[in-house]
Amino acid sequence: MPIPDALLKALEIRALQHPNDRLIFPNGGGKPNGHFLRDLDGIVRRAGLRGKYGLHKFRKSFATMHHGNGVDARTIQDWLGHSDLATTLNYLAVADLKSERTRKQVNGTFSGMGL
Repeated sequence: MPIPDALLKALEIRALQHPNDRLIFPNGGGKPNGHFLRDLDGIVRRAGLRGKYGLHKFRKSFATMHHGNGVDARTIQDWLGHSDLATTLNYLAVADLKSERTRKQVNGTFSGMGL
């Protein structure tokens, strides 16, 4: 799955600074961190946020943000590794029908029809 150029550049710089590190988010012993959910829970508590937060929301946010910026659902399906398009479609948030962005998209779709 592609990543933004700015992140790619940051990872390249990090690799130069830490040439022996194979992991981006190691635990204190340099091994894979298996406690992302526990870490997220701590961040949520310290931030005083309410509601349920889980790691899976990051996948949904990733899919929705890309879809909102014009990446088609089949491409997102491939990036997420879903075998079924219906699964990917469940990830995508519905557009806010009253937003200026949605109005522009709808108007753009019909702009050549003289409506």
